[in-house]
Amino acid sequence: MRSAVRKAVAALMLMAWPSTLAAGTVVLKRAWVVKYKDRATIDADMLVDDAHPHPNTPKKDSDLHFAGRAKQVGLPMVAEIMNAVQASQKDAVDLIHARQGTNTAVDVKGAWRLWFEHPPATAQKQSFVLPQGKPGTNPAHVFEIHPVTRVGTKAVGESLFPIKDYVTKEAADSFNRFKKLKATVTTTASAITIQSPMIGFNYVEFDLRARGVDKPLSDGGRVVLADALDDSGDPVAESVRMIFLPSTKPAAHIAADPLGDGDELHVLGIPRVNLNGLYTFAYSAENDGKPRQLPYEIVVVAIYPE
Repeated sequence: MRSAVRKAVAALMLMAWPSTLAAGTVVLKRAWVVKYKDRATIDADMLVDDAHPHPNTPKKDSDLHFAGRAKQVGLPMVAEIMNAVQASQKDAVDLIHARQGTNTAVDVKGAWRLWFEHPPATAQKQSFVLPQGKPGTNPAHVFEIHPVTRVGTKAVGESLFPIKDYVTKEAADSFNRFKKLKATVTTTASAITIQSPMIGFNYVEFDLRARGVDKPLSDGGRVVLADALDDSGDPVAESVRMIFLPSTKPAAHIAADPLGDGDELHVLGIPRVNLNGLYTFAYSAENDGKPRQLPYEIVVVAIYPE
């Protein structure tokens, strides 16, 4: 939705953006980072503690949010099904509600997403002994499965398409925020600690221009380095990892029409920490414990029609 309305909303949000934001801290297991740094997705046996009774309205993004715990994650977490207002997602939504509060896990697959959108006041340390569940669909968290691509045996990869009537974030503003995000990264032999200011900005709309061809990830996803272009076609970020989730509409699109060097797509994406770049930096001689840019990548969650 490239419109004056979207730009006006972005301008108002920029004016309201505070100069100093609360910081969040998360401690990740090194082995976990190694496992997922080159995967698009995660499979989790999720205990659903709380869920929205209904998906959000289209103007609020059409997602269904549900919160819980999973031994494969080891952190407080939220999961979100895109376009959950669609009738085709009803079986998955019903299954989430059926498992809510039952202490019976449901298998949830989708994009792992580490991002400091709702950071806690105190550090969250990854532990594979499940913590006590807390009520609420939006507990303090830095980890999400978003978007979800499967719930139990119910595939929802077809839900990854443009969100009707939702005002997306503007490309230049969003990517400039991502590039300015500073974090402190410290390590031990077995753990990586990240301290980062809070940052939001889901669902950014932009054109990507591929640098080279897309390549496979270990879980069947695809990755391509690409520049992000603003509404005028100018680069606002260069050589960003763009992630395509297996068994979804965006992945099917590039399977049918593979990306080549210089090819462009008009997409909707959400940011997450680039664990590959984070890990490389964390254990390098360049890491002096001082704040530096937090590496990020984009999960492509929809491709707009040409």
